[in-house]
Amino acid sequence: MLRADSDAECTKVLALVILNLCGIVIAQFDNYYNWPDTSPPVVKTETRVAGKETRLRCHIKERFRHIQNGLNLTWEHKTCRAGYAGACMENGEWRPVCGAPGQPCPPILTLVEPQTSDSGLYRCQITLDTSVITPNIYMLQFVGEAIINQL
Repeated sequence: MLRADSDAECTKVLALVILNLCGIVIAQFDNYYNWPDTSPPVVKTETRVAGKETRLRCHIKERFRHIQNGLNLTWEHKTCRAGYAGACMENGEWRPVCGAPGQPCPPILTLVEPQTSDSGLYRCQITLDTSVITPNIYMLQFVGEAIINQL
């Protein structure tokens, strides 16, 4: 237990305790909101029916929801055959699906009447300051309804 012999010493001890607590709070705030997020993106593989609306969600972490409207969010697509996601990640170019400078994409991408040619990788990326993170990647294969019924 701390013991002080005068009011001045009590004030100094209290000030040190408060400064230390403030330092802890600031350090936790910095770790919580600091970029980049180093967790690897989650690749989710799905087979969907061609011609039916498909929605993809960019999994924005809870800590960024309050600034969601200020995030520079983009969706990109890369043509890829099912089962080749690893090779596709390394080769080829990502093509923007939506978004332009000053006009970020929505966190939910809606593909209206996608065709089999729209199969491939879809990723969302979030840019804040100079860091870019990719929360998740979808490996989508669009097939005819008859094929889905056989699965």
